[in-house]
Amino acid sequence: MYVLIGAGSKPTGGYTMGISKISYDTVAKAYVYAYVKRPTPDMMVTQAESYPNMLIKINGSKKLNNIDGEVQEIIVDTVP
Repeated sequence: MYVLIGAGSKPTGGYTMGISKISYDTVAKAYVYAYVKRPTPDMMVTQAESYPNMLIKINGSKKLNNIDGEVQEIIVDTVP
């Protein structure tokens, strides 16, 4: 199963996306915790609207039919 995680429209480039955790509520349902980190104010980035996203593949679970999740915006310089 492939899961596309998106952070929506952002005013510039330089955003970083990642996965914090994937948990399974039941055999058929998973929950994905993701983050998007904005660029630092002094970072040189492209001045164009961007759509940060990532595609992940979940192996092994043939019965998985429901995936939910949340994307959290990280402001600090530390990445989990």
